[in-house]
Amino acid sequence: MSHAPHTFLPRALLASLALLPLAASAQPVSLVPVADNTIFFDGVPTSALSNGVGDGLFVGRTAARAGVAHRGLTRFDLSAIPAGSTITSVQLTMTVTRVPRAVAFTPIALHRVDAPWGEGSSITFGGGGTGSDPGDASWLHRFFPNQLWATPGGDFAATASAVAIAPLDPGPIVWNSTPALVADVQSWLDNPIANFGWLLKGDEVTEASTRKIASREAFLPEERPILVVDFVPAPACDSIDFNGDGLFPDDTDLVEFLTVLAGGDCTTGTCNDIDFNNDGLFPDDSDLVAFLTVLAGGDC
Repeated sequence: MSHAPHTFLPRALLASLALLPLAASAQPVSLVPVADNTIFFDGVPTSALSNGVGDGLFVGRTAARAGVAHRGLTRFDLSAIPAGSTITSVQLTMTVTRVPRAVAFTPIALHRVDAPWGEGSSITFGGGGTGSDPGDASWLHRFFPNQLWATPGGDFAATASAVAIAPLDPGPIVWNSTPALVADVQSWLDNPIANFGWLLKGDEVTEASTRKIASREAFLPEERPILVVDFVPAPACDSIDFNGDGLFPDDTDLVEFLTVLAGGDCTTGTCNDIDFNNDGLFPDDSDLVAFLTVLAGGDC
């Protein structure tokens, strides 16, 4: 919680501090998947069909084989976003490359996946799937041939994080930012070991509702999925050499910091501003806590 400015600070100092910039958002990052796959249900309990490195993900239900349902899986590496950042917006854009003739607009939902899964070397260009290769995800398997989903069809959150309507003709499909998408990406950034991506679930009741969506292996780079993430980086603390005399950490830095915090003047004339943790809130207790923590050898 931020605190009101201390009343003993001179008005001139408060005015100058108010002119300092607040923390700003970084440039958004655009990410492509590091893994994707399609899992297929063909009406039998031992279904082990997959499409690990095909050029498309299949989502929905077929017409020719009405018992076949398709679900897509996709996962993104978030390491390009600095740890400790706050996610503010998430948008996923994919490209529908094949549509059915009989079914018009179809919702496709993104569900957070709750268990790890794999992309093996299986490949098919049609919607029927092919036999899984080692490491592939299938309707039964997280990793073929011996690591199973707890629930056939994938372990994922029951509530969708976002829903988009697939186009009637080939073209982009966009899942705009929602609080749930932001929460998903934030949780994965904070805990990368739990980043299992999203499952794409379409209309599995209506025959001929399947859409083919370009995968990360699509021939045309412009058709590949893109995840755009906006974020605010974590504040970075100033140098512990608060008074700029080249000697640190030493008592004079602490004395100068407390003097300026209390509204006094920097004796060296080169002190940093009092917003030590650069969070845009100053003067406040968190600046003092951060300064003392770094002075003691801790992290900002």
